[in-house]
Amino acid sequence: MKIAIISLLLSSMFLLPARGLSQQSKYPTTMLILQNLAIRGAVQAGEMGRMSAVFEVVRNTFQKFCGKNRIHAACISDATEEVAINKLVQTSPQLLLYINSGSIRDLCKKGQKEFCGDSYSPGDSISAAKARRAETMTRPVPNGVVVVRLTGTTGLPFTGTCSISNRSGTSSKSYDDVLPFQMTVENVDSVNCNFISKSDFRHDMKLEILKNGNVIGEANTDAPYGLVGVARDLN
Repeated sequence: MKIAIISLLLSSMFLLPARGLSQQSKYPTTMLILQNLAIRGAVQAGEMGRMSAVFEVVRNTFQKFCGKNRIHAACISDATEEVAINKLVQTSPQLLLYINSGSIRDLCKKGQKEFCGDSYSPGDSISAAKARRAETMTRPVPNGVVVVRLTGTTGLPFTGTCSISNRSGTSSKSYDDVLPFQMTVENVDSVNCNFISKSDFRHDMKLEILKNGNVIGEANTDAPYGLVGVARDLN
């Protein structure tokens, strides 16, 4: 019954003209919408509030796509864009689940690490994961330990690598996670880290390298697919 009511509402509500177009080449998918919805911040103020939030994110995502793909069938006119927007929401069980219940817990299953991050436990609520990450970021770090810290828009997905050098040689490790993020390393002579945002929206991302509690190198960006990198000799 609820889904029937929602489907009726979807066909008649939130039909606003496209605006604020910018570049995006990937056709909007449920996963991309949920990722952007989580970054925006989940809304728990009833079904109508969550529906409004979903349509806001879906519409913004389509606007970015159509800004660069006007020849696509979904982007010929404002009317065809609205049809595509409504179709995506109506045919997505995950978006309808979120509208009905506010739950996006099912996202953190195998194959969806790009949304949840490697440290996200399946079944966790979004708030529990954020709280655990925040607690990790504030733990005391012993002197001599090097901290690599990424902060900015909570939930922003990123990818990148860090190369660590010492007397034993150089080792490199790749990361796919979400903000905020922190790692610690010991017995380090030099560090070289580079990370890139996986969002085509503008979101803040800041990289800091700390030793003995002091920032010894930093970089930041708010660009779509923005890159941050820091290389430091620690001797």
